[in-house]
Amino acid sequence: MDIPGVLEQLRGYNLSPMERVLAAHTGMVQLLLSLYFGEPVDVLLVAQTEENGNIRRETSLVLQSSRREACHAYSSIPLSINKPEVLDDIREGGLGLGQICVKHGIPEGRLIKVIMVTPQEITREYVIAAPGIVIREVFPRDLYE
Repeated sequence: MDIPGVLEQLRGYNLSPMERVLAAHTGMVQLLLSLYFGEPVDVLLVAQTEENGNIRRETSLVLQSSRREACHAYSSIPLSINKPEVLDDIREGGLGLGQICVKHGIPEGRLIKVIMVTPQEITREYVIAAPGIVIREVFPRDLYE
């Protein structure tokens, strides 16, 4: 990871310290949000379909106490390069993708492709390299200022 390059890219957005962490963090987002808010964050399955050799999945990461959304995520999981037991857990819908990676010993390294910032939200898109999963996450900025 090019740390100076990432910092330079984020500098122009005038982000708070936590917003910088959200934009560039490469670990499990559910854990990061739970640590920030001091309470568990649940992953709720909003929608899931299988089409064109991929599972398309939409989830909401919500604070357990208030059910306020901390992140909304859209994922594309290729069927052809993931193990059947991983796909079974994804289809079941009870776990977040980060939890599934940990459960199955899949390296979670994330390669961030895009970071976009508006006054309302921070959006980032990345690939979990080992299983080829593409994820777009959207964070409402008013929660992190």
